Amino acid sequence: MTSTSAGARTPSTSGNYVRFIILSGPRTGSNMLAEALNSSPSVRCFHEVLNFVQDFIMYDVYNADRAEGSAEDDMAFRERDPIGFLEQRIFGEYPDGIRAVGFKYHYGQIWGLPGVFDHIVKDESIRVVHLKRRNRLRTLLSLKAARETGRWMEVPMTPARALGALRHPSRLVRKVAELARRPDAPTTVPEHGLTISHQELDEFIISAEMTESHFEEVFAQHPSMTVYYEDILHERDVVYESTQSFLDVEAYSLSVTLTKQHPEPARQLLSNFEELHSAFKGTKYAAWFEEEG
Repeated sequence: MTSTSAGARTPSTSGNYVRFIILSGPRTGSNMLAEALNSSPSVRCFHEVLNFVQDFIMYDVYNADRAEGSAEDDMAFRERDPIGFLEQRIFGEYPDGIRAVGFKYHYGQIWGLPGVFDHIVKDESIRVVHLKRRNRLRTLLSLKAARETGRWMEVPMTPARALGALRHPSRLVRKVAELARRPDAPTTVPEHGLTISHQELDEFIISAEMTESHFEEVFAQHPSMTVYYEDILHERDVVYESTQSFLDVEAYSLSVTLTKQHPEPARQLLSNFEELHSAFKGTKYAAWFEEEG
């Protein structure tokens, strides 16, 4: 890939690779899936490049020697012309060996950059990998734990990341900023556990189901597939193979370095586990309380 500054790369018009997004809500395993796909030599899977609440752009493409230009140039370009940024900085020209290019797109990120969401929806050639998590209790627990501790993912320093940091020091600075915790944040969840009220879980379930259904309707005309976080955990090779097939790339043995942050059973993480367990007993959600993290 060739680029020296924001906006310098000519958009690809050859159509020689598949464009895609990983569409999801928070705490559904999108970092894991993006990293896995990006370990394929045929795929470039960026992270949250349209996350408008951060003061840096989360590229996170470790297997590409990518001249990104300066962070200031990229931020200014995205602010000035978000569609141009998407088409040139993300969906631009790539070597012939790259067969699929995409990025993570959380539901809430549709609001921050005018025109981009409509642009993506109108381009029905963009494929959608809709990532979900069946266990809403674990999703909410993970979300509350991340907010409590300020830790959103565990990222070990691999040789590839170290090499990328040496080649592009600004990328390391952004990664440090991304992973930085609040100074007053604890490193683990409170010893007594986290508390989730019955109403809070009810509202979270309803909101999550409505949001997923809404985005399924929005992207109904796009080629799409649904991937579940739980299936990645228990049938990883099958899920990775089917996802690569969906993206029209040759199946490759994908790898992940990220580690699960809170693998403990809900009984250990929830301070009011018995209360909630009893409240949801006999419902279709009861099994959530017995599943591992």
